[in-house]
Amino acid sequence: MQQYANVCVDAWGDFARFTRNSSKVERVTYYVPTPSACRGILNAILCKPLKFYYEITSIEVMNPIKTINIMQNGVRDKISVKSAKNNKGYSYLSGGNLSRAFPQQQTLYLKDVYYRIHARIVLRDDAPDDANIFSLRDQFYRMVNGGKCLMSPYLGARECMCYFGPKDLTKRPIDDDVDLGIMLYDMFDITDNKQLTTDKSMYESNKDRYTMDVHRSYFHAVMNHGCIQVPYWGSDEILMDDTIYVGK
Repeated sequence: MQQYANVCVDAWGDFARFTRNSSKVERVTYYVPTPSACRGILNAILCKPLKFYYEITSIEVMNPIKTINIMQNGVRDKISVKSAKNNKGYSYLSGGNLSRAFPQQQTLYLKDVYYRIHARIVLRDDAPDDANIFSLRDQFYRMVNGGKCLMSPYLGARECMCYFGPKDLTKRPIDDDVDLGIMLYDMFDITDNKQLTTDKSMYESNKDRYTMDVHRSYFHAVMNHGCIQVPYWGSDEILMDDTIYVGK
């Protein structure tokens, strides 16, 4: 019998960007967070992939949905470590050629966001014998209540800082009903604890530890009174896409 424990956390920030994977040149956000982004926030707070994984059950939108367009600049090439050292940390374009810069791009962000994430901690079938689901739940809440995390969480994009804390009983979800259409569920098999790699030799030498596959999945998202119910992993409501091979 599968063992799990329910957890809940509030997450908020000034800006958020949950990019649609259909966006190409100009990045456009979903109007609500994806389960994948929510799982990333929870993993930033507490992550023990050998013992458990998170499964998002519902997402509540607490603040009215507001968007903002921001113009951004980009470059074609990343600066190399060697070049950064030679230039004392200054980021110059490759060869100093300004023609290699991207033109300005419009990016659609969400602003003044506040979400309540409901999830369950699911104990892995191959978890160590000392793994206790209730102990893991208590560890999670100790991290949340103490404002601690393993790494800095973010709201979809790394430039969107995420604050988190225990459930604020004074806040209520917005009273909106919206059919959000088909939304990304996750980019990975949430039950798989293998580390993603793009190094084929590393994968071939240790297939038990690494994976080179990305498994995209989707679901039909509907917001009722500010709440999106997320189907359970493995249910018929999860739409699986083709596996993407990310190796060289």
